[in-house]
Amino acid sequence: MKLAFICRLALAVIFSAAGIMKLRDIKGFAYDLHLFGLTPWTLSKSLAFFLPGFEIVAGVALFIPALRLGGVFAVMAMSAAFSFAISSAWARGLDISCGCFGHSQSPSNYPLHLTATLVMLAASCWLISREVREGTVKFQ
Repeated sequence: MKLAFICRLALAVIFSAAGIMKLRDIKGFAYDLHLFGLTPWTLSKSLAFFLPGFEIVAGVALFIPALRLGGVFAVMAMSAAFSFAISSAWARGLDISCGCFGHSQSPSNYPLHLTATLVMLAASCWLISREVREGTVKFQ
């Protein structure tokens, strides 16, 4: 198997699974988002309804040739945003659940979650650079 396929598959499984698990408890996920202290309650609720579907669509898009680059950019943007949110919560000493795979009562393991999001960010950046190198995408 090619490394790019493995990266896309891993990212697709992670993001799709995370989205599906969040759909099981949207209210709990909204609460988890709000505890990060980065958004007002109304925006936290809106993000909780939007984000799971976006994660699932981005994961699926990684395997549809016409949508693949958009899927990779979406995964990259979400990974960057998640890295920022986790870093911010960790720096402020918050003892919260990340909500990564749905609502949970357990506090976050910040080093583990930050490492995971940074690996996903690096993988998506590598996939984009690979697409550009192979000529699949041309920036003008």
